[in-house]
Amino acid sequence: MSFEDDVRKKLNDDEKEEKKELLEFENTPAPLNQYESSYQGKDSSVPEVKLKLDEMMKKELKMISLFNKIIGVLMMIQGVLTAIYIIGIPLIFIALKLFNASKAIERLLYSNDENDLREYFIAKGKFSKYSLIYLAVYLVITVLAFFVFIVILAIAANS
Repeated sequence: MSFEDDVRKKLNDDEKEEKKELLEFENTPAPLNQYESSYQGKDSSVPEVKLKLDEMMKKELKMISLFNKIIGVLMMIQGVLTAIYIIGIPLIFIALKLFNASKAIERLLYSNDENDLREYFIAKGKFSKYSLIYLAVYLVITVLAFFVFIVILAIAANS
């Protein structure tokens, strides 16, 4: 058998394997929701994660929950105090996302349900995204306010 024959045989075997996997995937039932995968084959795109909460992990999750609550409350207070300048209003909503993440952790500690963990990551992800947007807008407004202040000082100095 020549080298070319070996390559052809290998390619044919690969094509047969791909067709077999495709047929297996097409014959699986549809997922129940957008976060669930019913196909758990050898190359599944959605890995399954088992969560075991030992005492150390519970202690750390309680600390994360407490930290999120404290930061959330402080951000709400800051949002109320800066609501006069309108920039504080979004901060209140961002703080609520963090507070919701904290509640999801507490539910996870008592129920050990993976949906609570998923809810935590979703809420924390939204908090992170909105915080980054808020920070960018806040920095732009601060830089603009600084330049306006410098221009006003320059005009006042020339008068």
